[in-house]
Formats: sequence, structure tokens, C-alpha cells
Amino acid sequence: MSAVPVKSAEPEILPAPEKPAEKPVIPNTAVVEVQAAAVTAPPKPKISINETITVKDLSQKMNLKVGDILMRLLKMGVRASLNQRLDVDTAILLSSEFGFDAEFVPVYSEEAMIHAEVDQPSDLQHRSPIVTVMGHVDHGKTSLLDAIREANVAEKEAGGITQHIGAYKVRIEKGNI
Repeated sequence: MSAVPVKSAEPEILPAPEKPAEKPVIPNTAVVEVQAAAVTAPPKPKISINETITVKDLSQKMNLKVGDILMRLLKMGVRASLNQRLDVDTAILLSSEFGFDAEFVPVYSEEAMIHAEVDQPSDLQHRSPIVTVMGHVDHGKTSLLDAIREANVAEKEAGGITQHIGAYKVRIEKGNI
């Protein structure tokens, strides 16, 4: 038979594990720098837009390819072409998605309207009116012009249909037309 060790009635006391020496707490400088960088992010580049801005103009102001802007517009649900004008809200939203701060500057500001220069009567020059005669075939356009010019163009045309009439001036009592 084998012998089984007998345990003593007194509990065995083991020595306490040694605590490692406490190291001084040093703040993680990388985390502090990242937090500071997040707070002071570089400012967005500013661009000015007005109510007449086109897709091409916006791409030039942001120095981006037109195709990139058109693709982003498609994702926004807007079908546009290169020369299509964008409404102000869409242009501002689009520029912010590309990291730009867009400022709306109206073409016709109230200041410009109030401070518009008034022409002096001495600076004005008389100009002859420009008259355009339009209408359907055989409705008397050439006859009207013949009466004003005191000519007979319609009479010389084949079949009475005028092929070409050019620009000209007519002198009347009140001045040139």
C-alpha cells in the first residue's frame, strides 16, 4: 500500500505577492496632440458663389474635375450638365461636401442698386432706334419695309417672295431709323 500524506490541521500561510513599484503617471502626449489637432482643425478654403453659378464655374473655383462634381450631384439626386446653373442651396451644399466654405454673394446687391450712378444729360448721345420686322410668309413685311424705304423690293422678286433683305438706315423728318 502506498502512503498518503496527511495534511496538518493548521493552514499553510503563503507569503504575499510582491507589488510592483508604482510608475509615475505620464499623460499620453500623442492623445493630447490628437485632441488639440481636432479642436484646431485647419479652416476650410472659402469660395464665393452667386445665383448664376454653373457646374463648370463651381468646379473651377474648387479646382476639381467636372466629372467629380457631376457624380456627386447624381448621388444627391440632381441630374445636371456642364453648363447648367445650380441653385444657391445646392451649390453651398455641394461645396461643403468637398470641404469648402461657400459664401453667397448676390450679383445685384442692395448697395449696388442704391448707389447706382445716374447718367448726366450732357453725357447722353442720341441713337437711332433699331427696328426688326418679323412675321409669317405673305403677311406684308417686305411691303412695309418698301413703304418706309420708298423702294419696290417685292416687285423685283420672283413670285413676290423676298429671298433676302439686309440692314439699312432710312432718313425721315425726325431723324434716322
